[in-house]
Amino acid sequence: MLRKMKFNAVQMAAPSFSKFTGLVPQLGLFDLPFLFKDENHLHRVLDGKVGQKLLDMVTKKGYIALAYWDNGFKQLTDSKRPLIKPDDCKGLKFRVMSSKVLIEQFKALGAIPVVLPFSEVYSALQQGVVDGQENTISNIYTKKFYEVQRYMTMTNHGYLGYLVVMSKKFWDKLPNDLKAVIKQAMKETTAKERVWAKELNEAQLNKIKEYAKKTGKLEIDYLTPQQRLVWEKKLRTIYPKFYNTIGKDLIKEAIKEGE
Repeated sequence: MLRKMKFNAVQMAAPSFSKFTGLVPQLGLFDLPFLFKDENHLHRVLDGKVGQKLLDMVTKKGYIALAYWDNGFKQLTDSKRPLIKPDDCKGLKFRVMSSKVLIEQFKALGAIPVVLPFSEVYSALQQGVVDGQENTISNIYTKKFYEVQRYMTMTNHGYLGYLVVMSKKFWDKLPNDLKAVIKQAMKETTAKERVWAKELNEAQLNKIKEYAKKTGKLEIDYLTPQQRLVWEKKLRTIYPKFYNTIGKDLIKEAIKEGE
């Protein structure tokens, strides 16, 4: 799809951030665990200087980067035991998408990261090829991962989002007045998309809770603020490993937005 955009065979798309990390490694920032305190902190980063810097980096690679769209925060699921402390992950195999940050994240927990395509996750969980995975509620629900897992911990440890990009060839042909219209429309759409994404995650979490209550086959745990701090302290130790690829200043700037 991204290749087709270069030739204007596709004019517009909203791929996940992970599709761009090969072009702009700095986008690995959003894979860093426990970088964001909450939704407000995340949106301050996306809408602020850090977010704009990253959009500019993507634009320099030959795409017109327009906006960030939410999917949501990631949660942990597994089939072995409740994941309340970081040590509870030790020895478990977790599916990850292809991301150096996420591989290091699970290694820091003493777990075994297994890179698998998204399309293979359900069967891998079902067959015990992997013990667990991380994903947003919308992905856990629509792909029915909760049906082949015993435990889900609401960690909100990482973020999944989409980057809205446009073909540069298409953009360059537009008159300036229409470019302004698209930018304004994108601003309005992004605000609405965030509301919809939040509503969708909440509605689907309620459906997972209903399943858990009805079947007794799923345990849902919530981290207390104190427990979350233990996870945060453990996983932020991987940040220095990415000072060169993501950028120490960029990471520190993102953290500062939450202070």
